[in-house]
Amino acid sequence: MIMIHMNKKLLVLIIILVVIFTGIWSLGKKEMSINTLPEIKFSIIGSGDYQDKIKITSPVPGAIITSPVEVHGEARGRWFFEGSFPVDLIDWDGKIIASGIAQAEGEWMTENYVPFKVSLTFTMPEYGDRGTLVLKKDNPSDRRDLDAAVEVPVRFK
Repeated sequence: MIMIHMNKKLLVLIIILVVIFTGIWSLGKKEMSINTLPEIKFSIIGSGDYQDKIKITSPVPGAIITSPVEVHGEARGRWFFEGSFPVDLIDWDGKIIASGIAQAEGEWMTENYVPFKVSLTFTMPEYGDRGTLVLKKDNPSDRRDLDAAVEVPVRFK
């Protein structure tokens, strides 16, 4: 009788340990999947389709970047004001770790695409390996309906 009672206790203990280890294993597996990026796309904040306003050629979404990072592309003239627009690099926690001004490399007072570039120097974030480049339409007016920005997901190395 004592032997059956001890076997039941041992069985319950083994079941509890299996449940605990399974939970720990599945948490580790979820943590690993958090560090992998899902399908990566640009996103635009504001109205309209970003592809009609700005094209980023480098870095591509999901690219691994190091400091300094060169950002290249082309934007329609209305994305600029006085031939420039602001660019921020944001870490995983939402902290701005670099800011710069993209400069037009041609006549910006046009409806056509104008090449631009900017170089951002940053210190590696202490936490997380993901971040976001934010290219903002330069909008000197007080009209928030004219604001727009493109977000490009990146990874830090």
